[in-house]
Amino acid sequence: MYKKTISTGSLPDNRTAKIAHKISNINRIIRLDGVAIISDNSVTIPIPYVARNNMDIQISADKTNITISTFSNRSDYYGYITLFYTKQ
Repeated sequence: MYKKTISTGSLPDNRTAKIAHKISNINRIIRLDGVAIISDNSVTIPIPYVARNNMDIQISADKTNITISTFSNRSDYYGYITLFYTKQ
C-alpha cells in the first residue's frame, strides 16, 4: 500500500472542487483521510465533517482527482487529504 498527502489550499465556498492528485497507475483507492484547519490555526476539524446532523464537508477520490464538496462557506479553512492506494 502507498500513501500520498495532498494540500487542498482554501476549501470551497458551498460548492465542489476537484484537485488532481497526480498519482499514476493507481489500482485501487483504499482509504481517504482529511483534516481542515482554519486560517488562523485555532481550529482543526476532520474531513469528512458532519455539522448539525448534516454532512458539511465530504471527500471522494478516483484515479485522477480528489473531489471536495462543502455545504457551507469553508473558504477560511485549508486542508490536507491523505490518499491510501495500491498500484497496478
